[in-house]
Amino acid sequence: AAHACMEQNAIHVRISTGIRRSPTRCRPDFPGSTCERTGMTLLASIVATSRQVAGTSARSLKTRLLADCLRTLTIDELEMGVSYLSGEIRQGRIGIGPSTLSASIGNAASAPSLELTEIDRRLDELVAIRGSGSGQQRAAALRALFGRATREEQEFLARLLVGELRQGALAGVMIDAIAA
Repeated sequence: AAHACMEQNAIHVRISTGIRRSPTRCRPDFPGSTCERTGMTLLASIVATSRQVAGTSARSLKTRLLADCLRTLTIDELEMGVSYLSGEIRQGRIGIGPSTLSASIGNAASAPSLELTEIDRRLDELVAIRGSGSGQQRAAALRALFGRATREEQEFLARLLVGELRQGALAGVMIDAIAA
């Protein structure tokens, strides 16, 4: 079973090893989902859910929307999905400011292709960039990431990375969604 707990305003998800979910499980009817092709969840489905959650004030509907989205995720994606929908990234603060982010946003991709696992890997790589010239390397890494994102995904990622994702998915709502 999935267990959630609140700790210093962060949501942590622990999945017991008894859960068996197929990495190819998907819901083709879910907005942005192309998991039939890859078996992995696209950021577009998280962005669509975030937009829907932000567009409603009813706690019960927010919970249902979040729970529906979380059910489409593989075990490996669950922590990322919960974090992103909670307005956080697994890596914590990554030292990217608004000016660096805005300079990194350029032409948008025409169709969604960014998978949650790819974003997480790229953010891990971004955090690891250190030393002389790291500012330029980080900016280049961000430009490459944002270049793969659609306009909606770019906006979502920019708000997510600076901690400004406001959609009403507070910890209590997310815990209810995880438990659903």
